[in-house]
Amino acid sequence: AGGTDGADVPPRGWCARACSGAAWRARLRLLWGGVSGWYSRQVRRDQARVRVWQGIYIAGSVALFVEAGLRHSRSPKALTTFFPLAKGFGQLLNWNCMLLLLPVVRSAAAVLQSLTARLPTRCGALVPRLLPLDLGIAAHQGLAKYAIALCTLGHATCHYCNYAFASDYFRAGLWPSGDPLVMAYDWTVWYGLSGHLLLGVMICIYAGAAEAVRRAHYETFWLTHHLFILFYALLLSHGPVFWIWGAPPFAIYALERCYRLCFRGRRLVALKSVHWFYADELGAVGKIASQSAKHAQSGAADGAGSSMLSRITGYDKRAAQARALIREKELAMLHRHPSVFTLRFDNRRGLGGGSQRAAMRYLEGQYLYLCCPFVSTYEWHPFTIASAPHDDILEVNIRVVQDRSSWTYRVCAYLALLNPGRQPELHLSTRGNTADGTLESGRVYGPDGLPFFRIDGPYGAPSQSFLAYKSVMCIAAGIGVTPLASILQGTVMHRWMLGFQPFHIHFHWVARRDDVSAFKWLLLKLPQFKARALAHNDIYAGDEKPADLRARAAAKRAERAEVLKAGMDAEPEDAAERGTSRWTTRKSAVTQLAAELEKEAAGLELQAQNYSDRLRVLDISIHLTGTTEQSLRDEKQGEVASVLSELTAIYDHASKEPFVRVTAGRPDWRHEFTRVKEAFPGRPVGVIFCGAEAIAEQLKKTCIDVSDEKQGTLFRLHKENF
Repeated sequence: AGGTDGADVPPRGWCARACSGAAWRARLRLLWGGVSGWYSRQVRRDQARVRVWQGIYIAGSVALFVEAGLRHSRSPKALTTFFPLAKGFGQLLNWNCMLLLLPVVRSAAAVLQSLTARLPTRCGALVPRLLPLDLGIAAHQGLAKYAIALCTLGHATCHYCNYAFASDYFRAGLWPSGDPLVMAYDWTVWYGLSGHLLLGVMICIYAGAAEAVRRAHYETFWLTHHLFILFYALLLSHGPVFWIWGAPPFAIYALERCYRLCFRGRRLVALKSVHWFYADELGAVGKIASQSAKHAQSGAADGAGSSMLSRITGYDKRAAQARALIREKELAMLHRHPSVFTLRFDNRRGLGGGSQRAAMRYLEGQYLYLCCPFVSTYEWHPFTIASAPHDDILEVNIRVVQDRSSWTYRVCAYLALLNPGRQPELHLSTRGNTADGTLESGRVYGPDGLPFFRIDGPYGAPSQSFLAYKSVMCIAAGIGVTPLASILQGTVMHRWMLGFQPFHIHFHWVARRDDVSAFKWLLLKLPQFKARALAHNDIYAGDEKPADLRARAAAKRAERAEVLKAGMDAEPEDAAERGTSRWTTRKSAVTQLAAELEKEAAGLELQAQNYSDRLRVLDISIHLTGTTEQSLRDEKQGEVASVLSELTAIYDHASKEPFVRVTAGRPDWRHEFTRVKEAFPGRPVGVIFCGAEAIAEQLKKTCIDVSDEKQGTLFRLHKENF
């Protein structure tokens, strides 16, 4: 109507709003907010690096699958859609079977774990930030359990579906000439035969790798897992191009295995002593006796539970059964088997080349492999090192599986032959360790002429990550306390004296009440660690607390303000007098004094801020399951009662708190984590765990819930995987 050109009319409606720059900026801000929120959640869960590697892996897998499918879809053999799909899954199998070997190259993982500990703090922390070294076994299990299993299912299913159409195409003359059985399932064709053999080998490996089998019968797991040699041999002949994919990692793994085969166990160390620890069966007998006494008292009071015959003859069947059960327990105690035994090796020297040399250099939290040639020359079992690196003793604690066919049971029985008197300790010595026949503590060779043990190691473990934190929570369950005992001993006894972190350790051990006697070797050390921490604070932390230092800094600043105020009040009103040299000198002195007071105040505040780094904190808590607080207080007899009384009798005279806190029942992890968060805000906290998977899941959830990325307090979980 105004005679304007339509091209000059600005666009209207939702299309204009959608195409405007403000709308795009709003979308970008919304997208960025979503990405940053997702990244913050991953950082809080300590999953950022894992998600990056997972993204790279998924992108590579998708690209490889699409490339193989498109390439084979143009092949004359692709008469059905299932043919390129089978080839796509086959290429994914090449990719995953190649990656499967890399996480289990122990030597490379050990080198990277050692770099984390030996490099400077910032450089050493960079390695675990880029590579999730503590998830190597988890990555190996994930590739096998999900990726390879699903790709195998897809590969085999697509081939079988393609077989269903093969005869129709062949009769119609559409099947490629000269190679009619290229996709057939005939057993005379090697591709089909090798594929079915691979399926059978995979079934055996997967069945032996089940968690229940691995925990109960490690030998079965070890034997079936070594079928991987046959698996890869068949795979090389089944896949026409797998040798291209598998050559680099297979060569690396093969070289490492050859090295271990040729040089494994060459280090011979002397076995100095063996210590046996038994579960508290006396406590069990005491419980049965008390229960039978209660039944007898109740029966005498009201005649309940006793028949007329028992009243006449004086025979009480229930009391007799209780007495028989007590007698059975007492007889079993005479022939009982230990629940835990400790091996202590001489770590000052080894035998090799006719000269004395250091037996093993290791770090806290690392593990080794043991072989007992008397029991089996080919079985190697992993155990965490319980001693500290600076000790002259290499200590390993082994829990006995009460199964006569298990390796631990047979080793324990073999060592018991050297101890016919059933003493709790066995000390060995010989003249055969040296050329001149000098009597020395420890023996290398057993009565059969073979070495007592061969040692392979050390190897890195996730618990080594404690070196990257100033504050750590060491949490163990049952026998999982072994690596944490090494961390406690090495840190308190040696690292703190050299000024190395971690500076604050919160130790929690969850165990059954009946296992206290079996772990007496550790429990009696805990008060020594606490006493050492208090002695360190008395020497190095200083007498003044942060509150006193800040109060002194405030007093210095108040004095400075008074000096400046006095200088301003004394300033002359006459401008001529203010310009004299006497007044200038006085003003300079006032300014210099104020600067010195400010410097002293800043120094005191800096001391208060650094006090937490000079202070060493060791908080020890033991949580006993299978009992109650009342039962712990009422327990007066038995080995458990004596051990607990020794632990709780030692206390800090300043704070009136016991060195070791003993509670009944499972701990409230959220409460324990919140205590640490409030005590040391604004810094990451490492959570080192070794124990049952169920507790690991609880700790993982608690780490996520309690972490605060805004405050800077992030709990990082590092759990052992065996």
